[in-house]
Amino acid sequence: MEHARALPHQRLATLDERLTSAAARPVVLPETIVVDRGKVFVSAAFTAACESLGISVQPAPPRAPTAKGIVERTFGSINSLFCQHLPGYTGSDVTRRGPDTEKDACYSVAQLQDLLDEWLVHYHHRPHEGLRHPMMPRKALTPNEMWAALVAGARTRPPHADVVPSMVR
Repeated sequence: MEHARALPHQRLATLDERLTSAAARPVVLPETIVVDRGKVFVSAAFTAACESLGISVQPAPPRAPTAKGIVERTFGSINSLFCQHLPGYTGSDVTRRGPDTEKDACYSVAQLQDLLDEWLVHYHHRPHEGLRHPMMPRKALTPNEMWAALVAGARTRPPHADVVPSMVR
């Protein structure tokens, strides 16, 4: 997202009232989104929304998960570090399912979103072995520490960098 355009918080809030609490999050408007060929991503609604925001949609090659490796890795982390620990989990590994997943499934979509939001805060504040600062290669950094180091080392300030610091506490 080197060339991503930052969206002003006020504009986002007018587009969707759920984003009014998003002021503390780094929010960007990407130039391009790489998608698989899932129905939602080739739908008229999705492509129209991207077009109205000036976002180019680039379909990934068929059967090429490496074309979207960052997203696949993110989904893997969410699955292994978050989803599998929820009651009612029905993931692909049957050995990790509870005895009665239908009975145990007890969260609404809104409740799951709240749990995921809370988990993301913890995720961004725990050290990741793959994140290292060149000046401190033995110390694993949190994603927020790495973001702060990258912003501090950048020659120019990212657009709307004032949106980011509250996340780097």
